[in-house]
Order: sequence, then C-alpha cells, then structure tokens
Amino acid sequence: MNPRLRPSRSFSQKAGERGVVLILTLFIILITYALVTQMTLGTVVAGQTTINTARRMQMKSAAISATEQFMEHLTSDPSAGGEAQGMGGAADMAGAVGGFGDAVADEGDREGEETEEQGSGDEADSLMDAWAQPMRIQVGEIQITAWAEDENAKFNLLSLVSDDEEYRDLSRRRFESILDRLRDEHDEDLNSADASIIADQLVEWLEGRTRDERYPYPLRKSSPEDQSFALMYCPEELLLLEDVNELLFFDQKLDDELFALGMEAAFTVWTSLAFDPPDSSGDETGALGEPETNTEAAESAMADALSSEEPTSEVEEPALLAEGGFKGAAEGEDGIGALLNLNTAPRPVVEGILSEIGIPWTIINDIIEYRNEVDEEALLAMEDELVDMDFAEMELQQSRYGDQEQVPVQFFSSLEDLEEVGSWASLDEELKQNVYEVFGIKSDVFSVFIYARIPPGDWHPEYRYDEPPGPVLRLRGVFYRRSTADGVKMIPLQSWHEVPFTRWRIPDFQDRLEPFVEPEF
Repeated sequence: MNPRLRPSRSFSQKAGERGVVLILTLFIILITYALVTQMTLGTVVAGQTTINTARRMQMKSAAISATEQFMEHLTSDPSAGGEAQGMGGAADMAGAVGGFGDAVADEGDREGEETEEQGSGDEADSLMDAWAQPMRIQVGEIQITAWAEDENAKFNLLSLVSDDEEYRDLSRRRFESILDRLRDEHDEDLNSADASIIADQLVEWLEGRTRDERYPYPLRKSSPEDQSFALMYCPEELLLLEDVNELLFFDQKLDDELFALGMEAAFTVWTSLAFDPPDSSGDETGALGEPETNTEAAESAMADALSSEEPTSEVEEPALLAEGGFKGAAEGEDGIGALLNLNTAPRPVVEGILSEIGIPWTIINDIIEYRNEVDEEALLAMEDELVDMDFAEMELQQSRYGDQEQVPVQFFSSLEDLEEVGSWASLDEELKQNVYEVFGIKSDVFSVFIYARIPPGDWHPEYRYDEPPGPVLRLRGVFYRRSTADGVKMIPLQSWHEVPFTRWRIPDFQDRLEPFVEPEF
C-alpha cells in the first residue's frame, strides 16, 4: 500500500494519548511524593520519639536522684527518731517535727503534766515539717519538685466495713459529713443527699454486692478465708462508683488561683496498718539484703518501678520487703492507726468529723483559725537563724524551698494545746473526749510526689498553679514510716507509679494567699 494512502491518526487521538501519558506521569509523581513524604514523616516521628524517650529517661534518672534527698526529710524527722536535716534549721525552729506512737493519752494524763507520748513540738507532725515543704531541684534543663502528703490526715474508708456495727454506722455518718463539706462555697458542692447516695454505692462496693467476673474479689494473702467483704486496694477504686467521676475524685481547678478539693485529698485506705510478727523459727521471709541507707530501698523501688514503660501499681509481696530488704521493720513500735492528724487534716475533714461529733461551729472555726495563725516565737527564731546564715546557704535554701520565706504558723504539739483555743474551754468534757478518740498529732503514712519537667527556656508562670508546656513525668509512691531498733524504715505500700494530674497543697483559706511570686529553681 502506498504510504501516502495510509490513514493518519486524528488530532483528537494524539491528544488523548498525550493525556494518558500525562496522567500516568502525574500518578507516578504523586506516588513518589507520597512515598518521600511518608519516609520524611517516618523519620521525623522516629526522631521525635527518640528525643521523647531520651527526655523521659533523663527525667526518670533525675527523679531517682531527687528521691534520696527528699526521703531524708521523712527519715530524719525528729518524730520518727531521726535528726532534723534539710532546711537549714529555720523550718525546724518553726516546728519542723513529727511523731510516732499513740496520739491520745488517758484523761488523767491530760489533766496532769505533759506526758512523754504527747511530748513537745518535736513529737508532732505538722505542715511546718521539712517533709511538708515542696523541694525544688534543677538538674540541667529538668526541674524537679518533690513533696509529701500526709495520709494520716485523711479519713480511712475501710472503717465503713468494720466488724463493730456501731463503729461502722458512726464511720458512715462521718464519711457523709466530710463529703458534704468537701466543696462548700463552690458551685460543685455536694449536699447531704448526694453524700448519702455515694456512701450507699461505696458500702455496696466494699461488701462485694457489685462484684462479678469483671470486678472480682481481689485475692490477697492477708485476707481471711471467711471474709465477707472486699477491701479496697487503693482510693482510685472510688472511680468505679456510679456517681464518682474524675471531676469529683481529683482536685478540680476552678480558676487560676482557686481549687475545689477532690475525694483523693480527704480519703485514704493506707492507714491503720499492722505487721505480723516474724516467723517464730527465726527464718526470715525474703532474700533481699539490708539497704545501706534508710532511703536506698525507696530509691531502689523507684528504679525498679521506672525500669519499664508500664509502671507497676502494686507491691506484690509486702512481707518480702518488710522481712527482707526491711529487716526488723516488723518489730517496730505499733502504728498510729486510723487517728487523724489534727495539724495536717484538710479543712473538710476537720469540719466534717467535728460537726458529726457535735462540736459547735464557733469552736470548729476557732480550731481552723488557730492552726493558721502566725507563730510569733517561731518567726523570731527563724529571723535569728537567717541572720546567722551566710548568703550562699540562704540562696540554696530559697532556691530549694521557694523564693519566699516560709512563715511559721501555729500547730498542735499535743492535744492539750486545744486549750489554747479560746472557745474550747467551754466545751463539755464528754465531747472533748470524743475528739481525743478521733484526732492525734502524729503521722506515719505518706504519699510522696515527684514531678519532673522540661519547660521551655522562655516560659514563666503567671499564676500560682500554672504548669509549663512540654515533657512532664508525675510519680507517686506511698510509704509507711516505721521507727525500729535498727532506725527509721520507709516501707513502700504502693510502688512508684505515674499519676495523671499534678497535686497541690491547698490551704484552708485560699482567699488569704499572698500575691504570687514566681519560684526560683
């Protein structure tokens, strides 16, 4: 065939072919771009993950380092049989002391001279103690804050299932009374009906009527076989109740300077502890050696708990720690039990318990006011101590414990100090005795909080409870302080674990706080 006679392709056909080529080219470009983008993002994510992991490990290491320093405040507290350390003596003069043993003496002892158990301020635990002051440490770019919360300041929920029916009913009334006053003066306030409903749900939970395959009875070595109720392992179990949510359980920030207390600030399950005596055969349970220092065991426990990205939430064998790494702890003095520390108990706990006992509101207010009054004698002693302190030591103290001086306030060095409350003398002796049976002035169970942060270099807090953006690690451990012949032992009841929110120490009168000044690390 003559080539000139071959039919030629039309313009539209040629254009269509070019279009197909262009579309295929575009697809190839898009696929290539997607692959490159995915690889780039993957590299960025992997790099950021590596940075985050490195920062987390740095914060863990810094937290472990800070633990030993802070735990010294608990083990060296005079009330625990130690020697005061840590705050340069100024806070100690302001009343930095705490205690052990019975907080309640016989009525005859109260009417006579001060007994050895009631003792002086050196045997009382209060918020003027070194352990009660938040400690700040700067480790490179990491800011560490550590402080202890007194669990003996809280009402023990396990009293709601006491074998004594009369005490059980009394405990329920007190639980409802505290809950009713937990958020007074706030929009989130609970009334007596709300408190009663939550009490019903809690008792039902403790008695096990709502336990099933999803929430079974916990199997514990210490539980008797015939036990008919299920003890709570930790206060967070309250979140399993129908009418308790995170807003009620955790402290709720209402604005930049105001907090509504949560249930975790008023209730506990950790107090009223006891040890079984060691095996009569003399064999010790466990194989751990005696720690070299009083705080080394706590530091080791933190290191073990933080070695995994999934923090442990319980101590599997407390007996091993008590008789192995904590040899001699079982032979220590009797614990304080469920007595509430009148110096450290939150305002709703004091108001709730005293009002249930029948103490008039005027006296309750006077007691709360007393422990917020400035201790003039301690203030003068602190000023004298600061005069003798050299500049470097003062600068270290201010950077570690805050840029403002801790103004010492009154606290009860014994229950006899209630007589210093003007309206207390008018109270009926029987009501006084009822107060003595509930409150003490010593503590032996503490929650220790460690916060590690890497704030931006140009960030500065504007308000008292501001938190910087950036990486943060919040840890909590619960410890039982035992005074033994071998010294002070810190026994972990709940191992170090991460917590979702930052806890703050909320004062009795939030409207009386001094103007905020940025703390210096």
